[in-house]
Amino acid sequence: MFKHNDYILDQIEMLGDFLRTVFNQESEPIAQVFNEDGSFSATNFLKYRLKKMLLEGQINEAENILFDEIKKSPEYSYLDVALYFYKELLKLDKKTLIKQGFSEQEIVEGLNDIKKIYKVINE
Repeated sequence: MFKHNDYILDQIEMLGDFLRTVFNQESEPIAQVFNEDGSFSATNFLKYRLKKMLLEGQINEAENILFDEIKKSPEYSYLDVALYFYKELLKLDKKTLIKQGFSEQEIVEGLNDIKKIYKVINE
């Protein structure tokens, strides 16, 4: 039986594989907004900001910020942030998504938009 969340998770994992291939490394967990050398990390800050917004129930606003940042500067580090964001959304149940004005279909659409921006093609 086809499970919608399995499809979405497969898409996220495929994008993650693409990102790791591009950088030839594993993605790092984000815990701080500063790099080891003490410099500010825009990528880490964006991830922190999105997580905070998700906890506050601001899914649509968080997705808008994600795409605004990617459109300003489509760095591959932001692809990792996008994957993080959509994985976090998959952890929410349908009722929570609906209550916050979001749907599983919007997750799929968002991932498809990310794939277009980064020119990732499904095999």
